[in-house]
Amino acid sequence: MGGRAVEALILDLDGTLIDVIDLLYLSFNEGLMRLGLMRLGGRQIPRDLFKELLNKGYSLSDLVEELAPPHISRRRLVDVVSEAW
Repeated sequence: MGGRAVEALILDLDGTLIDVIDLLYLSFNEGLMRLGLMRLGGRQIPRDLFKELLNKGYSLSDLVEELAPPHISRRRLVDVVSEAW
């Protein structure tokens, strides 16, 4: 096909090379905003709490379960946060 061969592949699964916590945090809060939760008196999730849960190994689904308001569809929030990301 004329393409170049891949000589190396770098994976950063633990955030050592690139810290994506801020991007994940912004995406999570963007998901809340897209669902109108910020306009309903909702507040952003504290960044320190968000970072603490990520460092404990929480997945996106775990974060939603722990942090989302009880009246919101968990599946919908996961989808919206994933879209924002």
